[in-house]
Amino acid sequence: MRCDPSRYSEKESKEFLKTGVFNIHPKASIPLGGCFVQEYAVKGTNHVLRITHPDFGGGQLVLAAETEESLLDWKKWITDSGRVCVSSALTTSQRLTQP
Repeated sequence: MRCDPSRYSEKESKEFLKTGVFNIHPKASIPLGGCFVQEYAVKGTNHVLRITHPDFGGGQLVLAAETEESLLDWKKWITDSGRVCVSSALTTSQRLTQP
C-alpha cells in the first residue's frame, strides 16, 4: 500500500516526512455491523467502494483503491469485520478518548 502524506493532517505529514513512519494508532472506530458495502461508480475514478449504514444518518464512506485486487480485498475485510457492533465501537472510542 502506498502512503501519501498530503492526505494526512499537516502535523502528521511533517512527522512522516521527518521519520518515515505514520502514526497508526486509531483515533476512533467505525461500527461496521450492518453496513452495506457496494462497488460504486465515480466518474474518473476506478475501484471505488461505498459503505453505508442507517446509523450514518444518510452519510456514506467512500474508499478508492489503486487496483481491482485491492478493492476486492478491502470489500472482503470490511464485510468480514461487520461483526463489530455499535456498542463495541462506542466502548472502543470512549477508551481512546479517556486520559
